Amino acid sequence: GGVALLEALADSSLVSLNVSWNALRVDSARALQAMLGVNGSLQKLDLSHNGFSDMDASSILFGLINHGHWRNVDLSYNNLGSGAALVVSELADKLGQFTGDEIRNQRYMAGWDLDKFPAGKVDTSTWADSADSPRSSSTQVLKSHLSHAELGAQLQQGPLLLNIGGNPLGFAGLRQVLHSLDWMSMIIEDAALETANALSKSKVPVEEVVLPAWPMHIVISNCNVDITDNPPEGCEMEGMDAHSPNPFLPSLMQIMEHPAHEKGKGKKG
Repeated sequence: GGVALLEALADSSLVSLNVSWNALRVDSARALQAMLGVNGSLQKLDLSHNGFSDMDASSILFGLINHGHWRNVDLSYNNLGSGAALVVSELADKLGQFTGDEIRNQRYMAGWDLDKFPAGKVDTSTWADSADSPRSSSTQVLKSHLSHAELGAQLQQGPLLLNIGGNPLGFAGLRQVLHSLDWMSMIIEDAALETANALSKSKVPVEEVVLPAWPMHIVISNCNVDITDNPPEGCEMEGMDAHSPNPFLPSLMQIMEHPAHEKGKGKKG
């Protein structure tokens, strides 16, 4: 049933699809990837609480890498692991590179209204309920078709939202996602600094550069780190506890135990 639905919608002007809680698996993931390759209008996709494996989710995420209109995708509470985390890393890298180019060309965030369109918010003014769908609450289409676009085109409206919470990413998967976000922030910071220097025609101190908003928010809440996961070598050097099922617990404890009298000692106090 899931495959038939997705194949039927492949060439439509579908903009929002909610197929959560449907026990979708392998065939549906392949159909979804194929649909993302031809449907240029999809903006919101809810795939939460299904049975997608790590490989299934990787296929779907690969489809997102080459799609320029999605703004809100929910893959929470499936079975994503370190493989899907690697594809998320590739997605973040490609989006970061696009953002860096937009910052240098002074086009990034032009016309953004984060109060009206925060991360993942879509513009429903162009939506129309599908007259042929018996479940119009879970399926909406555009009043007019959109041509397919490359990843980054959707940033004209605002930042994206990807929810991968509630998945067993494991130690390696969580670490990969966090490192990809760190890398994306470095790309954005370098582009912002380079642009500031070019505009001022002099070297601007890093601390004086106003960093732009991130192009994508990723939700990783409730992502289990299995107690049997083997932390990589050198994790102790990064302040992680190699024997803890939660590698971030030591850092969290340090924050919670931070003496109150030491707060506000920074430059801006």
